[in-house]
Amino acid sequence: MTRKRKYIKRNIYRKIQKNSANSNGSKHAIVNLSHKPLDIHHISLLSKGLNFSPTNESHNEIEQLTDVLLFTRRIRLKHHYDNKTKENEDNPANEEYTPNPFKLSSGWTPPPGKNKDLDSFINCIAKDICQEPQKRKQYRNLRPEELAALKDLKEDKEIIIKPADKGGAIVIMNRVDYIKK
Repeated sequence: MTRKRKYIKRNIYRKIQKNSANSNGSKHAIVNLSHKPLDIHHISLLSKGLNFSPTNESHNEIEQLTDVLLFTRRIRLKHHYDNKTKENEDNPANEEYTPNPFKLSSGWTPPPGKNKDLDSFINCIAKDICQEPQKRKQYRNLRPEELAALKDLKEDKEIIIKPADKGGAIVIMNRVDYIKK
């Protein structure tokens, strides 16, 4: 193997080997048992694997801010009621209490200022999460043709895409055949 790369640097040789291995076949084998024909865009999308995660088209700042506020509320509530639950563990009278399932949960959040470390942690987290997306530009990891193929496969209710039992292949089956199996 080293004789083939006699006058080529190692890193360039490895790139050449990697590209030639990728051009010979895809990373995942795709077995089409359905009646739907697959074009090259479907195959290139499926060859990325079932665990591939496409990037989002846009960033939803309102949803992100809501998630941060709910997270801070949960942390503050856990800190607020932490001492009270330890005191109530010794009292066996609370075992009979069952909460009303139809009661609406309150939106009360404990006020800041009880724990300075907790407040600084929440401020740092909120600041980092809410200000970070403006700095980074998000790039798409799918070509437009692959995005259209993803939408097509997602909307097609007649096929099912599953991993194979052995071999690491991706199997595309008709829904009727899958249910019979």
